[in-house]
Amino acid sequence: MKDTEEGMLVANTEEYIGPKREKQWWEYYPLHKVWCNDYCPLVPRYFHREADEWNTDSYSVHWLIFHVWTMDHLSFGVDAGISFDEIYVGAILPYLRITVGFRHIHTNLTMKLNRFFRRKSENDKKSVY
Repeated sequence: MKDTEEGMLVANTEEYIGPKREKQWWEYYPLHKVWCNDYCPLVPRYFHREADEWNTDSYSVHWLIFHVWTMDHLSFGVDAGISFDEIYVGAILPYLRITVGFRHIHTNLTMKLNRFFRRKSENDKKSVY
């Protein structure tokens, strides 16, 4: 394996993995998976993405079951979602999206349930998971 500034090449192949990601500030502290997890963080998590050639600045805050982030377009709306990996209600305001609930709960159980209940093509029916 060969590490470079830009990323990493997999051994015996020319496959590119990409650069190592930088840790978020909370990942440097002990027990960060308990008090600052992805589902219901006890400490507010703030993200900022700088603008580039094609995108504007993006901001996001996630605390307990509240999640607020900016959007690049003007829109209005209200929605709700219930599935194996999310339970939430949300609102879309001009350039802002707000949700209350649990989103993106990816566990082995939810992935197995999604795989079991989804519609299957002929190729999926032949393959074994």
